[in-house]
Amino acid sequence: MFLEGTSNPYLYWYRQLPGGQIHMLAYSVSIGQVDNTGPSHFSTSRTKDKEFLLNINGLLANDTGVYYCAWSHTLRQVCAAPGQKLPLLPIHWPVCPSLVV
Repeated sequence: MFLEGTSNPYLYWYRQLPGGQIHMLAYSVSIGQVDNTGPSHFSTSRTKDKEFLLNINGLLANDTGVYYCAWSHTLRQVCAAPGQKLPLLPIHWPVCPSLVV
């Protein structure tokens, strides 16, 4: 993903399953700081301000979906009931999918 007019964006990777559900796979608050929340064979790296790479090691049949990279100026999270973790929600979605598997 290439970004213009912003610096130090929060970056996210999401996957939309064939049934329509969207799950966050990873997010990054800055260069070198990433949190992977997806399957263990997914990894991410961020070595540049506006570059957030998603690597899938050993693609599986259940990895099928539409993958989106998104960004925001701030980190936002929906309030959840105690013990329930909801995905972080970005503000800016891409017009097109980043990758379809």
